[in-house]
Amino acid sequence: CQFCSSLFTSKSNCLRHEKSCASNTLRQRDLVFCPNCKVGYIREDNLRAHIRKCSSDQNDTKKSKTPCLIEDCNLEFYHKSTLINHLRFSHPDVSVKEPIIKRFQTFEEFLHWKDTEEESTCSYFTQKNGMSNNDKITNLYYYCQHDGSARVHSVRKTNKCVRKGRIKAGHFCIAKMKVWEDNNKTIVLQYFPTHSHQYSPKHFNHNSLPKSTSTFIKEQIAEEVFASDVFKKINSTYIFRNRDNVKTIKVNVLTKQRIRENARRLYKSLRLNKVVFTSFALF
Repeated sequence: CQFCSSLFTSKSNCLRHEKSCASNTLRQRDLVFCPNCKVGYIREDNLRAHIRKCSSDQNDTKKSKTPCLIEDCNLEFYHKSTLINHLRFSHPDVSVKEPIIKRFQTFEEFLHWKDTEEESTCSYFTQKNGMSNNDKITNLYYYCQHDGSARVHSVRKTNKCVRKGRIKAGHFCIAKMKVWEDNNKTIVLQYFPTHSHQYSPKHFNHNSLPKSTSTFIKEQIAEEVFASDVFKKINSTYIFRNRDNVKTIKVNVLTKQRIRENARRLYKSLRLNKVVFTSFALF
């Protein structure tokens, strides 16, 4: 950006940013308003996204409730924590584990624990929302990837469901994590471990790589290690797993092609010259 020196990987993103950059004294400050609710926006693309949700024919995009998981119960809940408490006290025949409270000295320590927990339960938790203010972690929420509707994402250019199958099939899973930082700079975790669906090692195919593995791959790429050598190093760490089929499933998730793709994305983001990129990737 010519006004604030921010960097962008594409010119179109840079031009769009410059129009509303806070340092741009000539930026257009006139608001554009939603014709339905009169809410004002600076950027037209934000207005278009708002109109899709605000239009009368898509009122179903309002915040939805989660129904009780018991078939004969007609109650619905906005918050998962309320649903969990309802299951524990109103349906005592349903086994719901007590929430777990853990404390970690660093956020990296929490991520390491999260990787271990996901491997032991064949699950994966994705961050849905949360924020960080002044380097302080404020209420990060992680939900089981099975939780969600089975709707089709028509705007995607590729469809991984054809290759992997759909992980979201309309389940309402109550497993979740809430993470925050207390006044002592300690990372606090509140973990609801009960899943409301079956899970098995085959679900590893839908999981992202563990944070530690992704970091290791990036470090090896930076040192210009061949993809085949990186694969061998990581593959050897799965030999001593306790679960019988963790090695097989994990190796199917991590492939040489996936490492090469990570290298391409990393070099593209760093805008390294083509000679350095070619020297790594296709071995």
